[in-house]
Amino acid sequence: MYAALIKDNSITYGATEDPDISENDILVKVNTAGVNAADILQVLGHYPPPPGTVRDIPGLEYSGTVEKIGSKVTGFEIGDKVMGLTAGGAHAQKLAVNAGTALLLPKSLDSVEAGGFSEAFFTAYDALALKAGLSPGESLLVTGAAGGVGTAATQIGILWQCRVVASIRNEATRRRFEEHFARLKSMNSCHRDSRGSLLITFHNGATLTVTSPEGECLYQKYHVFLELLAGKHLSNDLEMSEKGARIAVIGLLESRAGDIDLSLLLRHHINIFGSTLRSRSNEEKALLSKRIGEDLLPYLVGKELSVVIDSCFPLAEVKEAYRYFRKGGKFGKIVLSAE
Repeated sequence: MYAALIKDNSITYGATEDPDISENDILVKVNTAGVNAADILQVLGHYPPPPGTVRDIPGLEYSGTVEKIGSKVTGFEIGDKVMGLTAGGAHAQKLAVNAGTALLLPKSLDSVEAGGFSEAFFTAYDALALKAGLSPGESLLVTGAAGGVGTAATQIGILWQCRVVASIRNEATRRRFEEHFARLKSMNSCHRDSRGSLLITFHNGATLTVTSPEGECLYQKYHVFLELLAGKHLSNDLEMSEKGARIAVIGLLESRAGDIDLSLLLRHHINIFGSTLRSRSNEEKALLSKRIGEDLLPYLVGKELSVVIDSCFPLAEVKEAYRYFRKGGKFGKIVLSAE
């Protein structure tokens, strides 16, 4: 098969051996696979894969067709369309994955969307629903909101009738974000406030305010934060926290270190936690996949949720796709097509 291969801290495209499968695995002929910041970090040597994972092929999410089934696998047939998370190896024509972590692909979801679904929506759902306990009517701040996880989290907040504030630094990307959400069928009204930020009200009572990082503190205190920047930004979160706030740190795009006032944790009973999916066991990922299948896929099928796609590159152009990702300014997911 052909795959994206890591060599000397750079990415290339070339031939390699097909993966073997165990008795609990399925072999997937990959159709599409999303590109994530973790892939870029792995290429640079900063994010090694967990033990037992292919080390020279990145890729944490996929969609494709089942080609082979392990002897102990039930619930799948050859030819089934599937998607899901993996700890590595998805940027290839074929991929071996634990069957328990795979989801059957809804017929209404096209291949490109499916390739960009899992990492974004699993991450957002795990942080917001399972760890932060986001509830209807609460206020949610999504930092770095224009990426895959950010657009997924924003939609989940809207679906759950929350007051969402999406923060985006790049002005051009912020405009693309505004245009996308202002076109949603569930949108009720849309206008700019006195500060120039876009305010959208939805039929279910949810609201979305789109602003820059400088505008985050102008609107409200927050119950929940989806923090993709961290670093010094974390101290701002503490200042903007409601009593009992929950801060989910899922990215370190700004920096890995920053000073915070710990007295605010005590005074406002704030809970800060970190969350990643890659290092979790297959059993944990299987349970999360089951929850996603029950709680989110029906809304994806019903078009109340969607995967925002920035661009799709052929797998053979993986070097250009990674370069485009690192340039910044993308809106939604970058996906590779192995078809």
